[in-house]
Amino acid sequence: MIQKLILVLLLVANVVYAEEALTRSEKEQLIKHLQDSLKEDQKVEKKIENKIDKIVEKKSNSFFYMGYGIGVGSGKFTREVTSSGVLTESEKEIAVFTGTLKLGYAGQNNNRWELSITGITAEYEDETTDKLSGVDIDWYAVYEVATPGYKPFWSIGLGSYVWEDTGSQVSTGENIKGGAFNLGLGVYIDVNKKLEVELAYKIKGIGWQELVSGTTTYQYGHSYGTIFVGLNYRFND
Repeated sequence: MIQKLILVLLLVANVVYAEEALTRSEKEQLIKHLQDSLKEDQKVEKKIENKIDKIVEKKSNSFFYMGYGIGVGSGKFTREVTSSGVLTESEKEIAVFTGTLKLGYAGQNNNRWELSITGITAEYEDETTDKLSGVDIDWYAVYEVATPGYKPFWSIGLGSYVWEDTGSQVSTGENIKGGAFNLGLGVYIDVNKKLEVELAYKIKGIGWQELVSGTTTYQYGHSYGTIFVGLNYRFND
């Protein structure tokens, strides 16, 4: 812009004040410089417009969503008992059924943060069952691929869980509490602009608080993998 103004001022000054007018060749050279400067300004303006368009487009691609899904799978229940320094370990096979309600946010690059509430039914080999429930926070790394409407992802997260109806085993009368670690691998499939299907394989491990009774301590854990199917509604434009 400054270069352009200088060139214009030189032309005006030559017309008004110069004792000897510029030659035709000199005038053409100045005009050419002015034209080149204008073209350069137009390129800069175009680059700025493109950057603004990309920022607006990315911002419009972010959205909140809500969904629900179910999972079916299997895993193990582990039990460790330490009495007078002697450790005894045992484990049981379990079948797992889950239901998850979730609320999430997809950023400009479609990577996501998700808050979810999950209820779990664990069925043991002897056909007894336990109810587990908790809250998770997971991060999803989502990728764009050549096939439109398909977005593969992997996820990682943490959770806080409660082992329901176990208050009688704790001195405070509260249910046993535990922490969860989550991993997932799957794909989002667009149904339309508002709806998407989530297909995934999810792994969860829950370690429960240690229980003490006299000289005996108890440590429990649930770990399992599930095939997960969900449906998300996107609050986008």
